[in-house]
Amino acid sequence: MIYISRGGTLIYSPFFITTGKCEGRKSYAEAMPDTVALAKALHANGLSYRKVAAELATQGHVTRTGKPHVASAVQKMLGR
Repeated sequence: MIYISRGGTLIYSPFFITTGKCEGRKSYAEAMPDTVALAKALHANGLSYRKVAAELATQGHVTRTGKPHVASAVQKMLGR
């Protein structure tokens, strides 16, 4: 059993044991694995982050909020 200290109180968290984190936003790889795989393949073929973002938009891949990806988001997505 693993216990996590929260302000002096020890709690048991089975979720923490299986995933390594208790809460928070999921990473791109956890939330959108198909989008990340496509972005990696496109970037590996020599496309810039901006062109990868444009290609993701044309294929219908959008962010969690429904907007098209931008170059900086693609860079962060591939950096993790």
